[in-house]
Amino acid sequence: MAKKRHINQEQIMKKLILASSIALLLGACQQTEQKADQTTHDGEVVSTEHAHEHAAHGDAHGHDGHGHGHHEHVELPVADTPAPALEESVYLVEGDWKDQDGNTFDLNSLTGQKQVVAFIYTSCKEVCPFMMRSMKNIQDKLPEEVRANTGFLVVSFDPERDTPAILKNFGEHYKADEHWTFLNGSDDDVRMLANTMNIRYQHAEGGMINHSNAIMVLDEYGKMIEQANGTSTAGEDAVVAALKQ
Repeated sequence: MAKKRHINQEQIMKKLILASSIALLLGACQQTEQKADQTTHDGEVVSTEHAHEHAAHGDAHGHDGHGHGHHEHVELPVADTPAPALEESVYLVEGDWKDQDGNTFDLNSLTGQKQVVAFIYTSCKEVCPFMMRSMKNIQDKLPEEVRANTGFLVVSFDPERDTPAILKNFGEHYKADEHWTFLNGSDDDVRMLANTMNIRYQHAEGGMINHSNAIMVLDEYGKMIEQANGTSTAGEDAVVAALKQ
């Protein structure tokens, strides 16, 4: 069994090398002096003013030790096309994970339900609040029977600061119900899982992290079947459509 899992890991890494040029929707979670309107990957416009309004009303849930300050916006590559669906289950990626209750978590336990997945960090003050709000909107848009069989998985880019207790508080802030799981893992485990889903991120000054703004859908077996803009209505609708299939 160990040999088989090792082979699967090698197969995943080979595919990641081929997919490494496909970075989705990379943006910066920073307090920046930007133009009033910023165009997202699918053409929708997100107002920077609205982002700051969300932060002022508590949507930017942070914790001590993460000052953002005013920094120049870092432009990162943007893919022209979505990443291809992976043939393997992302649940083959091994790791030592803990959920928001501090319990050891096995990714394979997610098998059997479709999952909506996002990578965030709790002190992010601009993009991540939009992504969390989008995930809540997606849950609200689902028919009851689909909603009952859909999980929501949130993985932290910042495991050192985003402890299980911080993630639990973060989930409560967004009124996440029993269908939500917030994961903390080692830096290496987070990097491997993110790479498997074509998510890129880069640590920047002041504790900030530049990262892909994508929301993914995994099928019942952990294979990625959708990857959409995590900050737009069009992205929400694409995710909902994938969950209804």
